[in-house]
Amino acid sequence: MKDFIIEINPSNDLVVMLNELRKTNPQMASLGLKQLYETGLMQSGIPFNNKDMIKRNYKILEKLFENDEKNNI
Repeated sequence: MKDFIIEINPSNDLVVMLNELRKTNPQMASLGLKQLYETGLMQSGIPFNNKDMIKRNYKILEKLFENDEKNNI
């Protein structure tokens, strides 16, 4: 398998928000980071197991909807 390099822009809004989220909700930040990583793989055409990404996507949506119900947003 070929070696790949991932570059992270620390000024990117999503990276900044993930850094803040990890301080208050590390579990959700971990889900977000993995989702962001695998989205980058997909955009680059790098093969990966997308079944894990899909499961994680549903889990993130569930958490979002739970939070939405609590805050009546």
